[in-house]
Amino acid sequence: MGIYPELETLGLEELMGCFQALPPEEEEYAAGYYLEVAERICQCGEKGVQFLKQQLSNPDVNRVRAALAALSERVSSPDTVTLLLTYLSDSRPLVAAEAIDGLRHNDFHMAMEQIIPLISHTSPYIVGAALRFVSAFNRERAVPLLLNALKHPDFLVRETACDELSNLEVIEAIPELIRLLGDSHPHVCQAARTALEDLRRAQKEKA
Repeated sequence: MGIYPELETLGLEELMGCFQALPPEEEEYAAGYYLEVAERICQCGEKGVQFLKQQLSNPDVNRVRAALAALSERVSSPDTVTLLLTYLSDSRPLVAAEAIDGLRHNDFHMAMEQIIPLISHTSPYIVGAALRFVSAFNRERAVPLLLNALKHPDFLVRETACDELSNLEVIEAIPELIRLLGDSHPHVCQAARTALEDLRRAQKEKA
């Protein structure tokens, strides 16, 4: 069951209407709402898929992200990766980041050389997505990038680096993560604390 159970009984036409209408709650929840609607539309077959592709030209970023995310879940479809690749250079950071996450979801590791340079992008959303991508496919390349990202000026990147270092069980990151317990942003402090707990547990298991 999703966050919006009222969507469960709706047919395709009604779902498309929801996607084109204003979100039922405050704007800050719009991204999650449209994503759930888009996922349900995508499950309605080819007509739903074509509708979502048309929505990629929608001026609203939340709707574009939702459509792209839902379409990226079609991992067996031959046009999914091609579609995602076209959005890597999108001028909207959140959309480009969604494309990177979609390529990761589709296990398209061949995009590595296109995505590595994005780690130096000005948008923390794109940097974070690029770090997640590299971490998923190349631990050796990811570890130094993640350790360096712990010093990034944007908290979103530092938070992502903590999470990925934990996922990769990078024990040598413990001293740097301890330093981040006093970070200026509470999300980073929490991410560092969780990562430390996971890494110390992994360290004991390996010992």
